[in-house]
Amino acid sequence: MDIKKELNTAVVNEAIAENKVHILEKELEKANNRISKLNDYIALLETAGDLMVQHFYTDEPRSEMWEKAKEAKP
Repeated sequence: MDIKKELNTAVVNEAIAENKVHILEKELEKANNRISKLNDYIALLETAGDLMVQHFYTDEPRSEMWEKAKEAKP
């Protein structure tokens, strides 16, 4: 009788662990999708910044500030 209980407990524990793994995989997928979108936004903002510097800021200090700001991104 104890072996059956232990086996049932092991089966239940395995099912719980599999469920937790599935939940964590879904959360990881969502986080990776969010990171991808944020990287796309960063690229878009960099492009916009490059265009602004190219068309509106002809002085060297502002161009240098923009380049430093792009380098400082995480």
